Amino acid sequence: MSILSKLFGRSKDAANEQENVIERDTFVDDSEPSEDVRNIVTIQYGTGFPIDAIYAFVRKDLEDEGYNDALCCPDNSYKDRRIKIIKNELKTIFDQVNLKYIDLIKQLEAQIAFSNQQGLSGRANTLEVQKSLMEEHINRLKDLENKFENNDSTMVGMLDSYEMGFSRGIAIKLTDLTQWKKN
Repeated sequence: MSILSKLFGRSKDAANEQENVIERDTFVDDSEPSEDVRNIVTIQYGTGFPIDAIYAFVRKDLEDEGYNDALCCPDNSYKDRRIKIIKNELKTIFDQVNLKYIDLIKQLEAQIAFSNQQGLSGRANTLEVQKSLMEEHINRLKDLENKFENNDSTMVGMLDSYEMGFSRGIAIKLTDLTQWKKN
């Protein structure tokens, strides 16, 4: 052992070897995701823009939900209230998506103005194309909203599936009552 290592502890090589050892727990988290992480919605299809939230909602299959509701509360007024709630939820999503597009367009306009001030015409042109795309999405949103207001079949499929499930639940409930009365 050298005099320096006796005075100052271990050698530089030993210190470097210690520093190169990295424990797995430093970089790997094996714990279960928290509830908050599991409730995040990620879009794996479509455009990757906010309009996908509308399409995802419209594609929902609510037949099981309608079926379960009918078994719990076989009352048409309950079904009508649930349908109204579903419609209001979609209207809220339309509002949120519209607001997001307005925000995105305003951000793009600011970036376009800045790019033009800096003489970055290529960047400004690219941003103009993105802004044009956002405006097309807003027009498409208006079209979808009009279809929804007019009960177009492409926009109320989730309501149809809910009603089918509710009707199936009512039929099962009535069958059970008929069987009960016979016994």
